Amino acid sequence: IVANKIAKFWATGEIEEAVNFPNLKMAPKGTVRFIISNLNAPGALQKILETFSLANCNVARNVHDTKDKVGYSIIDIDSDAETAMRTVEELKRQPLITRVRIINLRT
Repeated sequence: IVANKIAKFWATGEIEEAVNFPNLKMAPKGTVRFIISNLNAPGALQKILETFSLANCNVARNVHDTKDKVGYSIIDIDSDAETAMRTVEELKRQPLITRVRIINLRT
């Protein structure tokens, strides 16, 4: 059962019954999925969404939750790979963001 949860996390970014992270899942929509963990602090989610806006990325769907000191977002966008990679690098520069990963949703 644990192996299935880990495989699902790597494939979709969804988290279920984790000790340090909130439970979070979302049906895919868009071309690229961003998995973002951040410090649970005022303005963190705003900075994440502002980064997408400044990169001219359309957020197709998103969900965000927190648990204790950790924030976790799953954000699907409609974008090309080059823009997505630039956005990853910009997100990594944000001091409240601790980790960023992308998943290609195109099949």
